[in-house]
Amino acid sequence: MFNALKYTEILEQAGFTREQAEKSIKVLIEIMETNLSTKQDSIELRFNMKSEFTEFRNEMQTDFAEFRNEMQTEFTDFRTEIRNDFSNFKNEVRTDISRLESEMKLLEQRMTIKLGTLMVVAMTLLTTINKFL
Repeated sequence: MFNALKYTEILEQAGFTREQAEKSIKVLIEIMETNLSTKQDSIELRFNMKSEFTEFRNEMQTDFAEFRNEMQTEFTDFRTEIRNDFSNFKNEVRTDISRLESEMKLLEQRMTIKLGTLMVVAMTLLTTINKFL
């Protein structure tokens, strides 16, 4: 704590008049009151900083939780979309395989008919050749 009386006495001993010493002390007190922080100011500042930091931390935790939830939702949506796309692709491949199998059966039937026709023609030809021999 500042001792104004002691300061005034020191100034008077240094050659200041009583009036000069008092004015000097008033100026010094005014400067101290307006420009220097008190212990209470420091306590209030510390409390305010703590409060602001706590509020900031809570906001950051909330924002991070929201971001995490958004990312989880987007990841889940993306995974579902990929699964659906893969399922659709599998279905398309199965459809294509079934179509190709059907086409192959039709081709096999047509080839069997043509082979049978060739066999009939060959038998007819052999029978005709045998008649002439």
